[in-house]
Amino acid sequence: MKSSHIALEGITNITKNDVLVIFSYSGMTQEPLLMAKQARKNHAKIVLITREKTSPLRQISDIIEFLRN
Repeated sequence: MKSSHIALEGITNITKNDVLVIFSYSGMTQEPLLMAKQARKNHAKIVLITREKTSPLRQISDIIEFLRN
């Protein structure tokens, strides 16, 4: 739990020149979703790697790569 809090604090410094890469199987976990929302607010690009075809994270992300079983 501690590492996700550190990541959430650090994401406030992300800029439009940065890219946030998120790995999330469901695309619905709270911490990655909060990080993506902050990155979007700061105009950074978001790359999502996931297994789900629909999720809140997918709606926010610029690039989506799907994992296959």
